[in-house]
Amino acid sequence: MRYGILKKVFKTRKTTDLTKAGLIITGVFSILLALILPSPIEIVFRTASVAVPGLIVPLIIAYNSKLKLIPRFVPVMMLVSSALAFLWLMLQSYGLASYPILQIEPMLAGLLVSLVLALAAVCRG
Repeated sequence: MRYGILKKVFKTRKTTDLTKAGLIITGVFSILLALILPSPIEIVFRTASVAVPGLIVPLIIAYNSKLKLIPRFVPVMMLVSSALAFLWLMLQSYGLASYPILQIEPMLAGLLVSLVLALAAVCRG
């Protein structure tokens, strides 16, 4: 993978420096998540609701020998579907769940977007 986005943030391309930065970011994120959601089950449920839509569809298509994803479109598909699931989760958390459409699980909304984007990004191989 190229360092396109990270190149602007980090002056060096050393793997160890990037690993250290990743561990610090992950540690801070984990502490904040533990403070916000004290239940370990809730942490796993919420993180899976955001992560799964961005990962499962590209993974399944990658294992299919008849279908190929356009490589430059994969990160977009992953980010958009996970971002939608995260936004959906935040809208539900802040009391907007009274709207009927927001009663749907965030994972399902993200998976639907991921599938639609995958249909646009799949080419027959």
